[in-house]
Amino acid sequence: MKPAITELLITNLPISDLPAAEQLPACHKAIEKLLGDVLISDQYALRQLLQKIVLRADKGQPFTQDAQRLLDKITASLKTVALRKNSFPHIQYPEALPVAACRDEIAEAIQ
Repeated sequence: MKPAITELLITNLPISDLPAAEQLPACHKAIEKLLGDVLISDQYALRQLLQKIVLRADKGQPFTQDAQRLLDKITASLKTVALRKNSFPHIQYPEALPVAACRDEIAEAIQ
């Protein structure tokens, strides 16, 4: 049985560990590592936005709106990844089929 998507997000992904927008520049290294778990198509833009936030923070310019937008996009991307991972079908072979007796050998041969 598949876990509920909220359970999957809480247990398998660090969404709850995201910092507040005001704290983002101080922990940008952790966010950078987290970007490896988002959709590949989102990674470049999110890294660029993170760099922009860190630069703005270093210059003393306001960055909280961009930081909140980054955190929202990271959360959305991580949820999409979790949904996709959870949507893979689980293959089951009825025991009545002749191939069921050899499924381990077949799987070994395929790999």
